[in-house]
Amino acid sequence: MGKKIKILFLTPYAGRTGSEMMLWYLLSQLDRDKFDVFLFSRHKGELLRLLPTEISSDYSRSASSLVNRILNKIYSKLNWLTIEETQIKHIHQKFKPDVWYFNTMVMTDLVELSHRFGAKSIVHFHELESQYSGVTYGALKNCIARAFLSIGCSERVCENLRILGANRVVKQYECVDFSRIQITADKDTIKTKYQIPNGKFIVLMSGQRIERKGYDIFIDTALGLSKEDIHFVWLGSSKETGFDLYYSKKIEKLNPAGVSAFYPPQSDYFDLMNCADLFFLSSREDPFPLVMLEAAYLGKPILALNSGGSSEFINKETGMNIELSVPKIQESILTMRKDILSGKYLADEIKKHALTYDAVVQTALFENWLLRELE
Repeated sequence: MGKKIKILFLTPYAGRTGSEMMLWYLLSQLDRDKFDVFLFSRHKGELLRLLPTEISSDYSRSASSLVNRILNKIYSKLNWLTIEETQIKHIHQKFKPDVWYFNTMVMTDLVELSHRFGAKSIVHFHELESQYSGVTYGALKNCIARAFLSIGCSERVCENLRILGANRVVKQYECVDFSRIQITADKDTIKTKYQIPNGKFIVLMSGQRIERKGYDIFIDTALGLSKEDIHFVWLGSSKETGFDLYYSKKIEKLNPAGVSAFYPPQSDYFDLMNCADLFFLSSREDPFPLVMLEAAYLGKPILALNSGGSSEFINKETGMNIELSVPKIQESILTMRKDILSGKYLADEIKKHALTYDAVVQTALFENWLLRELE
C-alpha cells in the first residue's frame, strides 16, 4: 500500500450549512487507507463531535475571549501571526499535510497563510455572484491566484471560476448521505403536530428566511394563490431582521391560514419534508442546494427558479425550471399540481435520479480526482 495523502481541511463553522454538511458527508465516507485527514474549524460546531473517531480535529481559540480578540488586533497591526494562525501553524508542523483544503470561499483569508508555509491549497467554492461581496477584492483575487485547484459545486460555479481566472477547475457536485434520511412519523401525525391542514396540496421550501433564498418570493406566491386549496410550508430559521418581521406581518394580515413558517427540530425535519406534494426551490441564487437532493430522494417533484445549479439536476421527469416571475411561478404551481395529481411524476424515478448524488457515489469521484491531482 502506498503512502497516504494527508489533507488538512479548513471550514468556517462545522455547522449544518449546506457546504459543511457536504464536507461532513465526504469525510464520513473517505477511504482511510488512502487518505489521512485533519479538520480545523473556526468555530466549535456540532459536526466536530459527529466526525468519525479516527479523524482528528480542532477549532479556533482566536475569539474565545476579549483578551484574545484584542491581541489579534495588535498582532495583525504588527504583521505577526494571529492566535488562530499560530494554532494552524502548529497543526501544519505536526500533521505535515500534503495539501490544505479550504471548504467555501469564506476561508480565503487563510489561503495566503498556506502559501507562506509552502503548502498547496485547494479551495472548494459553494458560492455564486451575490456572495462574492462577502470577501474583499484582494482576498478573492489572491485566493484564485494561489489555489492549486479551484473546485466548483456545479457547472455554473465552475463557469464563474473560469471567468475569475482560476488556473485549474474541477467540478464536484454536492451530495447527501441518503442512508441518514429516515421517515419516522406518518404524514397525518406530523401535520397535526405542526397544525398543517390535512387535505390540502402542500408546497414546501427549506432554507433560512432570507432574501437570497427567496422567502419574499415564496410568501408573495402563496398570497396570490390564497383562493386555491394549497398550503405553503417554509422550514428554516429566521435571522430576526426587519425583512422577516415585514413578511411575518404580511402573512398575518393577508393570508394567515395559507402559510406556515417555522424552524423544526432536526428529528422532525424529514418527516415534515415528506409531507410536501411539491418542493418549490424559491432561491434567487443557489449553486447546487442539498435541500433539492433531499426532496428528490423523498420522491418530491421540484419547481425551481433558474438560479444556479438546479437546471443541472432537474429534468422533465423530476420537475420544472422557470425564470423569476411571481405570476409565472403561480401558474407553474397550478400546472404542476394538476400533473402531480394525475400521476405524471413518478416518485421512484425522482428518487432514482437523486441517488446519483449519494455520498457514496460522489465520494468515489472525489477520491478519484484527489488521487489523480495529488499523487
